[in-house]
Amino acid sequence: MTGRAGCLRRPRAARPKGIDRRLVAPLLVGSALNPVNSSMLAVALIPIGHAFGVPPSQTAWLVSGLYLATAVGQPVVGRLVDAFGPRRLYLAGTATVGVAGLLGALAPNLWVLVASRVLLGFGTSAAFPASMSLLRSESERTGLKGPGGVLAALSISNQAIVVAGPPLGGLLVGAGGWQAIFAINVPLSLVCLVLGALWLPRTVPSKGTIRTDAAGMLLFAGSLTAFMFFLMDPVARHWYLPVLGLAAGAVFVRRELGAGDPFIDLRVLGGNAPLLATFVRQLLAHTTSYALIYGYTQWLQDGRGLNPAQSGLLVLPMSATAIVVTVLTGRRGRVRTKLLVGAAAQLLTCSALFMLTDRTPLWLLVVICAVAGIPQGLIGLANQNALYEQADPARMGSSAGLLRTFMYLGALLASAAIAAFFRDGATSGALHGLAWLLVGVAGVFLVVCLADRSTALTSPDASPVDPDGPPQGDGPLPMTAERPISPWHLPAGHPGVSFLTGPTALFALTRDPRFSYCLYVPKHHRPDGPPRPLLVAVHGTRRRVETLRDAFAGFAERHDCVVLAPLFPAGITGPNDVDSYKLLSPAGFRSDEVLLDMVEEAAARWHVRTDRFHLHGFSGGGQFAHRFAYLHPDRLASLSVGAPGHVTLLEPTTTWWQGTADTDEQFGITTDPAALRDLPIQLIIGELDTGTAELPPHAARESAPAPGSRTDRINALRENWIAHGIDARLDTVPGTGHDHIAVLPAVQKFLAAHLAP
Repeated sequence: MTGRAGCLRRPRAARPKGIDRRLVAPLLVGSALNPVNSSMLAVALIPIGHAFGVPPSQTAWLVSGLYLATAVGQPVVGRLVDAFGPRRLYLAGTATVGVAGLLGALAPNLWVLVASRVLLGFGTSAAFPASMSLLRSESERTGLKGPGGVLAALSISNQAIVVAGPPLGGLLVGAGGWQAIFAINVPLSLVCLVLGALWLPRTVPSKGTIRTDAAGMLLFAGSLTAFMFFLMDPVARHWYLPVLGLAAGAVFVRRELGAGDPFIDLRVLGGNAPLLATFVRQLLAHTTSYALIYGYTQWLQDGRGLNPAQSGLLVLPMSATAIVVTVLTGRRGRVRTKLLVGAAAQLLTCSALFMLTDRTPLWLLVVICAVAGIPQGLIGLANQNALYEQADPARMGSSAGLLRTFMYLGALLASAAIAAFFRDGATSGALHGLAWLLVGVAGVFLVVCLADRSTALTSPDASPVDPDGPPQGDGPLPMTAERPISPWHLPAGHPGVSFLTGPTALFALTRDPRFSYCLYVPKHHRPDGPPRPLLVAVHGTRRRVETLRDAFAGFAERHDCVVLAPLFPAGITGPNDVDSYKLLSPAGFRSDEVLLDMVEEAAARWHVRTDRFHLHGFSGGGQFAHRFAYLHPDRLASLSVGAPGHVTLLEPTTTWWQGTADTDEQFGITTDPAALRDLPIQLIIGELDTGTAELPPHAARESAPAPGSRTDRINALRENWIAHGIDARLDTVPGTGHDHIAVLPAVQKFLAAHLAP
């Protein structure tokens, strides 16, 4: 059976059908641990204060302790998820939750209780980054653009549970005292451990591709902790705390900008304005929502005279509305609409707080809670969907962690505001003072949502779509060789967009399907304006083409360039052929012409400049790159050649591949050294890259191997070029061997200096 383009199609039974549903249960339960522990405490603060004889300004540390630990822990654990895989971090984190819950239930004083909340914060930091990482890998496995149904379910567990926590907390406190809201974590932890051990996959990212930046993590934690301690008690005698925070933050920024594999890639964030806007929205929205949940619930007890169980039940409409709104809108990708409606509802709720007194009727309290549930059900889901589309896939765990960090930074600001306004008790007058602040924050949030137009383009597909099936709805026809479809020909939410933006699918070359290529296309790259720069990154002998492509993802987003990674498969000219592409002209094909065909094919689908492009190759790719430059210098805007195992010198008396005497016979092109003199060229190698093990190219096994190490060969190439008037810089990366990932920061720095539309 053939498809429309005449190619064989896989049997339907062999195609992935969607997200593995066994993942859903551990992800939902694990992700619920943090919000349920955040919100259950709201109805227990007054009883805990009475039990230990402390005022609300001190019990506020129970809120701040968890949020501070979570704000620091989420991106740290998220980066560890990227490095070591989600399963390990999920199991370790949920086990920590059980230990923290037991410690809290047995706490003899307030400060031991605060310590248990800090431990809870770190333990609950693993599940959400692990969930987002697993969903991203599942989407890549199945070909789905976005697991909208699962994201909606996560939003229900992560957002609606925030407002379901107070009713649950009220029931637990009424049944077993405030200790019960800590003890409940022990069975919850056991459930997560069993589900995670049974159903989470054991896959781990490839070793060596991600490094954990421990120093960056410590600096980030130190800076954030200093600022948060100051916010909890902002008095003059604590002046040193913001100074320490600024100092640690400055060192952190300097380190991350210079690190090869930073904890938080500030360069990516700086070039990804939509993702930054999502983090700002998360901060503003949750400053208001957490202040509402904690401030309103405490006022119900102190100002309105209700007991914990009654106040918990009274906010139940907030939870019910949030769940209903999430269920109704979760599969719809209209991020901007959700944000604007949620912002308006949040502003209305904050304004309604001015109406509250100790005589306010219960029906009005119920109505206010119901309206407050609308933004709870919309905003968190919208920001989560936006992040899924905006974040670098290779950093999905740490990006998801940062989203939670900004959420809990908002919660910390809310906690500090409550401590300031409720210093003498949660009275009606204190609530009105808090309301003025919340109206201001909600107003800023609405303005930010109106100003950010990028959310109109973020519309993840909400339903499972068979990527090999027929087109959905009224969209255009599938891509064919006769009509290459660009991402701008497809409507928002069409499943084909996932193959054409971000890390794309592997495409067979139309003119010769033995060869293929993939790209990284910046997610907000548009067809208007001049064509964007194209960077071609050529793999080495091991052909780790997707790893190479993904290593340039952040670079592509920062510089709005498209990265093309060709794949020259092994075995093209024979079963043992692994390096024929490096020579450009073995029997059977011209790899330089294959690459030019790929470049022109990319121009038909993406808005890129192809008359001149940037070329980088390392190891075997470095061999290809410098030989390609000999034949096509007019097509290059810059050239980066990394650690080639063998080199071709500009020698008019030596034949190809060691020299260039017969290029006219081999390729119909006469090599002209003068054409290379104006081309920006980088030669790059690791300081410790002194190996000599590589065999001569397959087509020349009888030839004598090139003398010396890779370092000797790249030096010989540079000297040869200098002799011909070609000014090639040589960058040596300290402490590095034959490691492509380790030299990439220096490569990207060189390329960035020469990128231009």
